[in-house]
Amino acid sequence: MVAHKKHKQEILNNILNVIRGRLTHLQLNDIKNNRNMKTAENFGLACIQGEKNPEFCFWSRPEQGEMKINTDAALDEDEASIGGIIRDHLSQVHAMFSVRQKKEEIHILELGAILHDITLALAKGFKKVESDALIAVNVIKENWDCPWKAISILIEIKATLALIKEWKISHIWREGNSAADYLSKPACCCLREDIPTNLMPQELANIVALDAGHSYLRL
Repeated sequence: MVAHKKHKQEILNNILNVIRGRLTHLQLNDIKNNRNMKTAENFGLACIQGEKNPEFCFWSRPEQGEMKINTDAALDEDEASIGGIIRDHLSQVHAMFSVRQKKEEIHILELGAILHDITLALAKGFKKVESDALIAVNVIKENWDCPWKAISILIEIKATLALIKEWKISHIWREGNSAADYLSKPACCCLREDIPTNLMPQELANIVALDAGHSYLRL
């Protein structure tokens, strides 16, 4: 008996139909923007306009004697890149990087950014890691399963963290991660694996100064 081989489009349609079947009884309770309306349309959901209260977030300094690193990754149609910055309790910058990458899934790039930064920071006595990559942070903390394509990166991250006596990792919203966000952009003007602090662009210096005591509005 010959097994029936399904066309990949048929398999995809079957998967989507199962998803739609599981979601049809749900309502998308969120802001009525184009992205949410499109999601509701694709999966046959009722979209209810929700109220979202603005909140504030900020970059918090590490404790005295600690280093904090912030990382981010960026991906568009043509390019991919990662960036990171290491600061002390006085907001003084000790290291930073901005590196182009081959195009990959964003969570893999974000994990790669964390690996690059903790490797760079290992000899500088850092204790805290902060990233606006929620998936990456939860994968490292083992709250979520690691995507199979990123397992090798996760192994390297954990091996590097094992060399550090004390470390913490946390998530920060993008609005409070402006310095790393700046360095992760493909258009960043200082692409290097270890950027000398005396070559810091003025725009980044302004962000670092603003971070020291500014709260950012998250809509």
